[in-house]
Parts: sequence; structure tokens; C-alpha cells
Amino acid sequence: MTAPSMSFHLLQIVFGFQQESHRYQGLLRDEFVSGIPVTVTVLLTSMGPWPFPGGVLAFEHAMHGSSPTAVGIARLMGADGSPIGVPMLNPMEMKPVYSGTILPAIEGFHWVHASVQSVDQVPVLLTRASGEIGSTRLSQVLSVVSRIELELILALQGRR
Repeated sequence: MTAPSMSFHLLQIVFGFQQESHRYQGLLRDEFVSGIPVTVTVLLTSMGPWPFPGGVLAFEHAMHGSSPTAVGIARLMGADGSPIGVPMLNPMEMKPVYSGTILPAIEGFHWVHASVQSVDQVPVLLTRASGEIGSTRLSQVLSVVSRIELELILALQGRR
């Protein structure tokens, strides 16, 4: 069965970030500590009524006060900078499309912008699990804090 001509594909994207255990966990909520590895996963689900034909997932990375660069996040994720293949997805089918480890080195706010291009060149709209519909590019913000500053806080609390 072939899909009729459509104006866009709709994919749900879920980012997963898990930092290795560390001694600063009681001081932080959603922040990541510089110099401690973080496992990153990306899941995609086809939310449209027709199969998604496949395509490529690309990342851009920007820090507060800088402009996005396509290679930045690829290097941050340890990849070679090439886009990540997205397989064909049936309606409501979820698949992991990326899993890797990053080592956050620079403190501050980091924006990870994701976009998907389909093999049939039909625009792809990305949405979150919360139902928030983005556009052809969806962003995730990461906050990276200084390990040295956390050590100072622990020392001031007498927990060194």
C-alpha cells in the first residue's frame, strides 16, 4: 500500500541522557558534570498514519552565545560527523536510532538541535512525548557544570 501525497511526516523524538554515578549527585538535579561520561540515546517513533520511509538524523550543537555548527555535536558525541541513518518506521513503531557516549568538557548551556530528512524529501516535523510539536528541527538543552566548583561546594560543606 502506497501512501498518498502528503505534506509532511510526523516523528516523535525522545532524547535520553544518563551520566555515570558520581559523588556530586546530591548537589544536582538535571545538570551534568564536566569530565564525567554521559550515555546519550535517541528514539524515534512514526506518529503519522503512513509508514515513514527512512532517512537521516542530523545534529547541530550550539553553546550560549554561539551559533550552531553541524560538526560540533558530532564531535561531542564522538561520531565522524556524518548523519545517522533512520530506518523505515511503520505507524506507531519506535526504534532506537542513536546510542553513544559523550564527555562534556565545557561548562554552560548546550543546545542540541535535531532534524530528520526523509528519503522521499517530504518535510519531517518532530514532536516530543509531551505532545509539543516542534518544527523541522527540535532542540534539547543540556546544562554542564564545573567539577571544580562542585568540589569547592563539598569542601565548604565539610564533605571533602
